[in-house]
Amino acid sequence: MEADEIHERATETMEARHHTGINRTIAITVSFVALVMVLGKVKDDNIMRRMFAAQTAELDDWNYYQARSIKAHMFELQAQQWQLASATMPAPLSDAQRARIGAAVKKWQGEADRENAGKDSLQKKAEGEEKEYESLHLTDHQFHFSEALLTLAVTLFAVAALTQGTALYIVGVVVAAMGCIVTLGGFLGWQIELTFLKFLT
Repeated sequence: MEADEIHERATETMEARHHTGINRTIAITVSFVALVMVLGKVKDDNIMRRMFAAQTAELDDWNYYQARSIKAHMFELQAQQWQLASATMPAPLSDAQRARIGAAVKKWQGEADRENAGKDSLQKKAEGEEKEYESLHLTDHQFHFSEALLTLAVTLFAVAALTQGTALYIVGVVVAAMGCIVTLGGFLGWQIELTFLKFLT
């Protein structure tokens, strides 16, 4: 065997080992990225269920708020009618009649005050549920963005495996790292404002 042939075979062996090595590295990296994607998907599904529950509770509380507002208004009108009736009676009222009208007015006004107090608590509760929904909605967007980054990274890894391109693999690692950071932020409750993606919504 000539020296040139030996050198050529040695070069081919080294290239084959290099290709095997980078493919193995890519396979391990893709496995890790896939694990992160699965965990993010499970977490995002739970967040979407919490979003639905918060939105439903908010709508229910606002409906109760409207109902209490209507009832309070009706009680206030009833109290005003009794007061107006007592003031416009043609004949003077006896003490017993005045006492009965005063008790009725006090009753209707008390009912109105009770409904207004319940209405205020419902408003605070509904506003809290609205804030919770908005926070969950932002986290949901973060998981969607991280999924897009990780999917792009897997695509880059696939092309790198086909072309044996180290540069593409490095770019894929950078993109995957960004996706992992955003995913971690979703798990830890970091409010990452993705302002530059608003044009997509």
